[in-house]
Amino acid sequence: MKKILLTCFMLVFVLYAWAQDRTVSGKVTDADTGEGLPGVNVLLKGTGIGVNSDLDGNYKISVPSEGGTLVFSFIGMKKQEVQVGNRSVVDVQMATDVAQLSEVVVTGYGSQLKREITGSVASVKGDVIENLPMQSFDRAIQGRVAGTQISAASGQPGGAMNIRIRGIGSINSSNDPLIIIDGVQVGTQGGGTTQGSANPLNSINPNDIESIDILKDASASAIYGAQAANGVVIVTTKSGSKSGKTQVNLSVQEGVVQPFNLYDVLGAKDFITIKAEQQSNVGIDPETPLTGAYALYGNPEDPTSYQEYDWVDAMFQDARFRTYDLSMSGGNEKTQFYFGGSYNKQEGQIIMSDFERFTGRLNLSHSATEKLTVGAKLSISHQKIFGSIANGNFVNGPFAAAFQAVPTSPAVDENGDYNPYPTNGLSHLFGYNILQGVNEEVRLGRTFQTVSSANATYQILPSLSATAFVGIDLSMNRDDNQRPSTIPAFAPSGGSIFINNRRTINVNTNYNLNYSKTFADVHRVKAIVGYEYKFEEREGNSLGANQFANPFFRLPGDGQPTSVGGFFQEYKRLGIFGKVDYDYNDRYLFSATVRRDGHSRFGSESKYGTFYAGSVGWRLSDEAFLEDVNFINDLKLKASYGVLGNAELRDPTDGTPVNYAPQTTWGGATGQYLGNSTVTITQLGNDFIGWEEEEAINIGVDYSLLNNRLFGTVDFWRTNNRDLLFAVPFFQNAGVDNNNIFDNIGALRNQGVDIEVGGVIVDQGGFRWDSRFNITFLQNEVTELIGGQDTIFDNDTGIPQLIVGEPADFFYVAKSAGVNPANGRAMFINKDGNLSYEESFEDGYIAGSAIPTHYGGWSNTFSYKGLSLDVFFQYQYGNTAYNGDLYNILSGSGVSNQRSDILNRWQNPGDLTNVPKVTQNGTIAGISQTSTNLVTDRFLSDASYIRLKTLTLSYNLPKSILDRVNMRQARIFVQGVNILTWTEYDGIDPEVVANNNGTGVSSYGTYPLGRQFSVGLNIGL
Repeated sequence: MKKILLTCFMLVFVLYAWAQDRTVSGKVTDADTGEGLPGVNVLLKGTGIGVNSDLDGNYKISVPSEGGTLVFSFIGMKKQEVQVGNRSVVDVQMATDVAQLSEVVVTGYGSQLKREITGSVASVKGDVIENLPMQSFDRAIQGRVAGTQISAASGQPGGAMNIRIRGIGSINSSNDPLIIIDGVQVGTQGGGTTQGSANPLNSINPNDIESIDILKDASASAIYGAQAANGVVIVTTKSGSKSGKTQVNLSVQEGVVQPFNLYDVLGAKDFITIKAEQQSNVGIDPETPLTGAYALYGNPEDPTSYQEYDWVDAMFQDARFRTYDLSMSGGNEKTQFYFGGSYNKQEGQIIMSDFERFTGRLNLSHSATEKLTVGAKLSISHQKIFGSIANGNFVNGPFAAAFQAVPTSPAVDENGDYNPYPTNGLSHLFGYNILQGVNEEVRLGRTFQTVSSANATYQILPSLSATAFVGIDLSMNRDDNQRPSTIPAFAPSGGSIFINNRRTINVNTNYNLNYSKTFADVHRVKAIVGYEYKFEEREGNSLGANQFANPFFRLPGDGQPTSVGGFFQEYKRLGIFGKVDYDYNDRYLFSATVRRDGHSRFGSESKYGTFYAGSVGWRLSDEAFLEDVNFINDLKLKASYGVLGNAELRDPTDGTPVNYAPQTTWGGATGQYLGNSTVTITQLGNDFIGWEEEEAINIGVDYSLLNNRLFGTVDFWRTNNRDLLFAVPFFQNAGVDNNNIFDNIGALRNQGVDIEVGGVIVDQGGFRWDSRFNITFLQNEVTELIGGQDTIFDNDTGIPQLIVGEPADFFYVAKSAGVNPANGRAMFINKDGNLSYEESFEDGYIAGSAIPTHYGGWSNTFSYKGLSLDVFFQYQYGNTAYNGDLYNILSGSGVSNQRSDILNRWQNPGDLTNVPKVTQNGTIAGISQTSTNLVTDRFLSDASYIRLKTLTLSYNLPKSILDRVNMRQARIFVQGVNILTWTEYDGIDPEVVANNNGTGVSSYGTYPLGRQFSVGLNIGL
């Protein structure tokens, strides 16, 4: 009887337990493809019970007897809540959430939905920049991100770009952001060439890119610590899919590059007229035999007395470019792959200038077991640049010499042989025939580069995973500069050759633990802790030779050695970091980050630094008081604060990267001592030198309105950069050649507003108009200088270089007052407000800054069925630029040709003009008419501009046609780049202006951008 009662009791207990808890299973699939979705979060609503679906999308979860509600969530998919009822199998199909997909961004060591982010992050998807005829992605995203100013440092194919995120935060150290490609922290000192402008990011084919995410504030960037003060750019390349089908994409594009807005220089007749007037104005008869202008150049009234030659037409060209891309992607549940290959060739607008690149990419991901996933992203590229000398007043640089060359001195004779320059025997441009020089001088740079990585992730628990990562950025460069003796300027040395080989290896590895769990359906916690190590090595060697017996011999061993050199540099960095994200009911958001870095660049007393950030967010749209406001879909307030670091030191004397600034360095000394080689201290060290730091605050709002048809972000921000690196004068009797010592002194402030707004303006009857606009307002100001000084002056000229309360980059010039109508002399306004013929340092004033006060872009897409028109404008305003070219081609003096507005010169008393009287040596009464002690604002102009950057008209073939030929996609397009520019800048290109080559001016022989037109075809199989 007892056994029967016990059995009954146990049976009742089991039945009761079964009634209280049971198992529900099912499969989660993609509604579009029917494929299983792995990693879907399945949560029993109102509890902390949750599981993730397996690789096939299957799941099992315990639920109460009455069933309850299951919540299915997955990045990029619409969240679903499903009532279980009495079912034991619950299958779910999840639909793509287009709005949410556009919000998925890659952040530090992971990814998040933008709706979860409390920092300032901007994203550009790969389809936005696909098929743009540009060699690097930074050029392609110009003007598309608020708070990020991108401008061309050169118009050379494959040329360098400048990226500035929220202003200039350092005076003497780097202002470049940290750039991460598939987890690899790309080095900034490799992948370039000395034979022309080059971009270390050229190794990545823009068509391989899935997304570009830009971290702008402290909360978003703090996990990168000492590298994050200038912002972070994260590039993610494409990956495969689990569809089981392989997709093939082919893209072909060909076009032309045309020079535009070149200087209009004088033809032969006007040129001779000006040269004759130069002589007449100083009492020389231009008809004087042998030395008069008519004898040297010809008679302007007699066309048979001179031969006209157009140097600009000979040097510039309509160039070709072509791009071919092939990619394949696919995979299955266990393995996914992406393969891409490309070829790009672009000629420059100047002859003998081009860029050529081959790239290859293989991205793999493989689920080795149910818990272990491994992956690799491998890329290689080979680049070749045939460069031109630019950015300076170089006689063998085509951008200076082409406009200055004498138009009555032909480059070639009737047989096509090069003439001596100039043909009249005068001394000009050091006798350098620029056409011969550009055609015969070799300026070749070659780069092999790989940016590759490998990773492994192990799922320890459903909520805990471990990841190991290693990445490498390796570049090998060879530069060849060959100057044959056939060029007269190099004949005395028997021709010369200089070869420079460099290798840069940059490796970073990290190991981290990721935790993610939701409690009671409302408390979501994400956390990461990790360790990272990085090292970079740079080494190189060079050799030179001359006295070649024959100009066809081009190997160093064929001549006499002239120089041998080499270098080696390295640095190491390690860090530990942690970050915690918490949100309550997707309404109240919190994030905290801390990182501690150690760096070999810094002194023994300050080798380590701690960087941190915190942020909060409040989703007002989920509050009860807004639940009846139907036009608000999402509204989130956010705020962040943090301290970041800048470890990218630069030498304040020349701006080159330095790895040993804080340390005492030694080098070989001149001469010998007791017959032995000697060494000496070349730089005094400072053990207390440390990081430049940035204190950043950001307050903003993210919004989505009118059923997500209007969306955007507004951020108000301020950064205070402190402990800036300066070279401080030491004792004169310190016993070293360089008596400067580096120290952390000085501060800068940047503050501004970033505004992004986008929307679907029209969506009706098959016609759709999408528009996006962004603008950044920026104020830059120096707040502290060495020793509490208000101003730092140039030691040689006495001109102010930095002033507290002014921007970090400004123009200090004399005020031009035009030309005296009575005598044609240039006039200036002195410090007392009076007119003067000669300016002094004290007469200067601050006449603007090279830093724009606002910049941005505006894109519009108009589509009707298969036809689409994309229009994109890019702009910047509030900056000025100084055109150094005009010193030569608007001076009214010397032998050089002049820009055509020299014809507006003063000639007779009463003439009203701003172009002074022309003379042979550019002086009147012994005073220069361009400048004496201080440059004037005559050649300073507003460099603000708005540019129709890209215009693309495309047509997608309809599906009915594609199905007949077994194609997935076919698109044909025509495209223009740099089509129209509105500006008041008195130069060729307002974008390509920089303080180049130490000239202190904005534009001096720079390589301008060209106008591009192309036609292309995209095919998908």
